[in-house]
Amino acid sequence: MSAYCRRGPVRYKFHTLYELDNLAVVNVKDTNVVKNTFKLLMFPDTRLFQAESPKAKVRPSCVM
Repeated sequence: MSAYCRRGPVRYKFHTLYELDNLAVVNVKDTNVVKNTFKLLMFPDTRLFQAESPKAKVRPSCVM
């Protein structure tokens, strides 16, 4: 099932919304199993994400 808007199919949908004041981003050391990963901590949730490269891990995805 895919959602549509007037500009075409929607590629992404929000799964969870967090307040930025209560969010912590934590670096995860590289191991043989996981590389270029970081955690988002928001009690009681913890999410683990993997970046494409070490450079992408450091670079912010948007500029405000």
